[in-house]
Amino acid sequence: MGQVITITSGSSIRNEVTVVATAWANACGHASQGELPANAGMLVIDVVSTGPLAGGTYPIAGNGLVKVFFRTVDMTCTETTRVVAQSGTVTYTKADLSSIAGSVDAVFPGGDHLTGQFVAPLCNALGASPSTCP
Repeated sequence: MGQVITITSGSSIRNEVTVVATAWANACGHASQGELPANAGMLVIDVVSTGPLAGGTYPIAGNGLVKVFFRTVDMTCTETTRVVAQSGTVTYTKADLSSIAGSVDAVFPGGDHLTGQFVAPLCNALGASPSTCP
């Protein structure tokens, strides 16, 4: 699932695209109910820009604007693992009102290397913090 949001604060505009890859069914439905499934694992791809985000390649540079990380939570939804990519790129090839598509090429600590493509439906609930752990 993915989300494209624009946040306006004063005179600045921040655009953010977050893609979450997970194995749990109906992930957007869970997010819209404020739920994070227990014992879940997810790959998060997040790109933030102070200007409009467009199709293209964004470097993972450690500046916090482009992040790729893997996280897991336990049976109480407490984060147990977070491994953050140190370098690589995120490429967006399509973003419209129904989905976002692109690819990721990320290098994690210890040399683990992840490459892949994604197509994710938009999910407006993705930015909300979960409040329950079913």
